[in-house]
Amino acid sequence: MIVLHRTHYNLKNDVKNLIINNKYPVHFWVNGDGKIYQQTSLNNQSYHIGVAQKSHTKSNKWGNNNSISIEVNGEYFDKNGKRANQEVVGGYWEKPTEHQSKSVACLVCFLMKHYNLPIEKVQVHEDLCVKTKGEGRTVYDAMLPYLKLKK
Repeated sequence: MIVLHRTHYNLKNDVKNLIINNKYPVHFWVNGDGKIYQQTSLNNQSYHIGVAQKSHTKSNKWGNNNSISIEVNGEYFDKNGKRANQEVVGGYWEKPTEHQSKSVACLVCFLMKHYNLPIEKVQVHEDLCVKTKGEGRTVYDAMLPYLKLKK
């Protein structure tokens, strides 16, 4: 399974600092300009799903040990459109850039082909565990038009 995430980070900043300072590595980071960084090997487990898992996540035995994480940096805003340093009620994630959307689509397409995964195995973080609305869905919806899959 592939899990799409968002991370609070200004699009103008370089994600390399996040990679260096992150004590819980994820597999891939996508910067605002669409550059993809691999933080850890796909052979390594990444700790990204979280402890507050939804019941269907547990019943399907989806977890950190059998999923690939893709973090897409971006800003989170409160209901008034002011940058929020943490997720707040009524807030929202900014839309991924076109560069990010295309890069995520390319990466997801490669991973789906490499691991023979159907599109149903591409999940958004908030559908798997307790997270803010749109945290992964914004990425999924933005990359979908660019996802080129053979039918």
